[in-house]
Amino acid sequence: MIENLFTKYRRKTDTDTAAAILTLAAVLHGQSDRLLTVKEAAAAAQCSEDSIYQQCEAGKLPHKRVGRMIRIRESDLHNVSR
Repeated sequence: MIENLFTKYRRKTDTDTAAAILTLAAVLHGQSDRLLTVKEAAAAAQCSEDSIYQQCEAGKLPHKRVGRMIRIRESDLHNVSR
C-alpha cells in the first residue's frame, strides 16, 4: 500500500517531500507490489491472520502458494474485508 511505503520512507528521510519522491519512485519502479507473508498482510490490512487465511481459502483474496506458504501481493490488500 502506498501509505505504508510513504511511512517507511518518512522514517528514513528528513522531510515529507523527500519521502513522497521516494514513494513515487518506488511505485513507478514496481516496488509497491512485493509479496507479503500472511503475518505481514494481516498487519498491513489491520486484520487478523485468520481473516487473511479465510479470505484466501474463499477465493476473495488473490494469493500465490510457494510450497506450503501463502504469499499475497501488497497491491491486492485493498480487497481485504476487515
